[in-house]
Amino acid sequence: EKNLIVIIATHGDGDPPASAKNFVESLKNRTPHFENLNFAVLGLGDTSYPLFCKTGEDVDSLLNNLGGNRIIPLGKCDLDIDTVAIPWFQSLVTSFGQVSISNGQTQNVQSVAKPTSNKRIVYQGKVSANIVLNDIGASKSTRHIEIITPQAIEYEPGDSAGFFPKNTTQDVNQILSLLKLGKEDRIVFANETWMAEDLLKNKVSIRNLPARVIQKYGDLVGKTIDLKNVDLDVLLTDYPLNQNTPSEKVFEILEQMVPRYYSIASSPKSHGENEIHLTVAEVDIETKLGKKEGLCSGYLSAFDEGEAVSFYIQKNPNFRLPPPDAHLIMIGPGTGIAPFRSFLW
Repeated sequence: EKNLIVIIATHGDGDPPASAKNFVESLKNRTPHFENLNFAVLGLGDTSYPLFCKTGEDVDSLLNNLGGNRIIPLGKCDLDIDTVAIPWFQSLVTSFGQVSISNGQTQNVQSVAKPTSNKRIVYQGKVSANIVLNDIGASKSTRHIEIITPQAIEYEPGDSAGFFPKNTTQDVNQILSLLKLGKEDRIVFANETWMAEDLLKNKVSIRNLPARVIQKYGDLVGKTIDLKNVDLDVLLTDYPLNQNTPSEKVFEILEQMVPRYYSIASSPKSHGENEIHLTVAEVDIETKLGKKEGLCSGYLSAFDEGEAVSFYIQKNPNFRLPPPDAHLIMIGPGTGIAPFRSFLW
């Protein structure tokens, strides 16, 4: 290849995803230098992990050390991918306008292929069952939740369902009080105007804030805050805003809520194409201001039968059953039992 664009995530302790391991190993073991290879690398990561975009950094360095010509600098995307990815792609298109796609030689390229749309399908469903699986007196609560939809759901065992949870009314009211805002006060966030209550409930992340947000809040109040992964109400309580700082400034440093993923515990072969099942462990979190339910586990567990819920499917092609004649051992230390129920069905 003359031109190579790599978009790669980082998993675990700075490791490449399963589907990329062979690719990364091949670069590490390669000795001949590339000739006339133009490359660009976009890393996907999460700054709440210490080795942010480590695999992207590794691939960018390996290609450079093997004689490749770096077209544009390494891009490093956090959870809010578009803020880095969109300008990175714009820069990439501009740079490739000076590089021939056919022979790697510098020349003017008049036409560049437009990216295709890859929007996810959001399913509108209703909760048809929400059952506590544990016996009376159990020390934990695990729920079996069934969701039905009018349209067929495209999924396979091993896939996950993505949900956008809502912040609790209690948390929202607490933050409105601390910020001295009314529920209907208008706030601009990401170039959109919201009522304060709706913005806090549906859009912004206010739980388990990462270090980058806490640092920005420290700059806002003029203090060094040596905390990580705390909730916004704790920050506002322990480090209140200065009297001359508008409350709206807090929203400028907050980030959008990201989806939470739950392994699907059903199978279309057994349960039909119009429903999915979840196995959800309810989580309680101790905070400085009291005990709180896990954001998404609490959101899902609170649904009554008949209530509407939206979700989408996150494919996982590397998590599938082996051939029918293979022996099978199922181990789920991180995923729990949910996907293996799906495989068994």
